[in-house]
Amino acid sequence: MKHRNAPHLSIATHNLPSTIIFALAQPITAPQFDINLANTLSADRVIADMVALERPGVIAELLERLDALNAIPREARPTLLNALIEKENIHTTGIGSGVAIPHCYSNAVSETVFIFGRSLQGIDFNAPDGEPVHYILLYIVPQDRHLLHLQTLRAVAKNFLSSKLRRQLLEAPDATAILEVFRKHADK
Repeated sequence: MKHRNAPHLSIATHNLPSTIIFALAQPITAPQFDINLANTLSADRVIADMVALERPGVIAELLERLDALNAIPREARPTLLNALIEKENIHTTGIGSGVAIPHCYSNAVSETVFIFGRSLQGIDFNAPDGEPVHYILLYIVPQDRHLLHLQTLRAVAKNFLSSKLRRQLLEAPDATAILEVFRKHADK
């Protein structure tokens, strides 16, 4: 069923987890829930050139940065890593077009925590379109905030629908430039 207000999605939706498909398919209603990644992220929460070459390593690298920034409790890191990897093993968070959105719920956070990583070489996230992932936005939502989770997932996925945005992110030389790309995209 197609909702007349639903945005056209260029991201492959076959083989995606039902929560991602559900979040993407929700009609646009007021009040609009949107995420400005330039305001949500900071340069220290952007890894411009990920070192890891596989999914578990990417998730570990992103969590390690969040831990170093005291954005997550150190003692929660192993539990978060296990939860995120388990979710990946059940079903990929690669949504196609070079984008992956690893995410989970946790009692360890009181507000949603974001971190962005870019892989210049590309990571196999077993995405439905078979393309390597270059853009990884990991987020952790407070436990029992299911509506917030779906709204966040939809807003984040919507941010990456633009092929121009994805191209500019790949061309950005560093974390500051990546934030500027997100800022310019949000201003449109």
